[in-house]
Amino acid sequence: MSGELLRQSQDLRALVVAVRLAMQQRADVTTHSLSAWEEWALGEADKLDPIMSGQIISHLYPPVPPAEEMQCCLLWLIEAAIRVTRLFPTCPNCSSG
Repeated sequence: MSGELLRQSQDLRALVVAVRLAMQQRADVTTHSLSAWEEWALGEADKLDPIMSGQIISHLYPPVPPAEEMQCCLLWLIEAAIRVTRLFPTCPNCSSG
């Protein structure tokens, strides 16, 4: 998803350059209207860009499960530890037990 958004933002920025070059010599397009459109289009490109928008930050860290899910997993781990302790009251790898 982020890669596609990055490509779209780059395409939009390339379009801005192409339009600017094509419209510079036209008498029916004012510098002000072209600049306003460029500003808007580049702002839209920045919104799409996962780096500029900050969206990429969410992909740098693993998702945090909801608290209820974490509590359930923690209880399961505690119960598993209790079962192992009952099976092996002393450590089978330690000479001291």
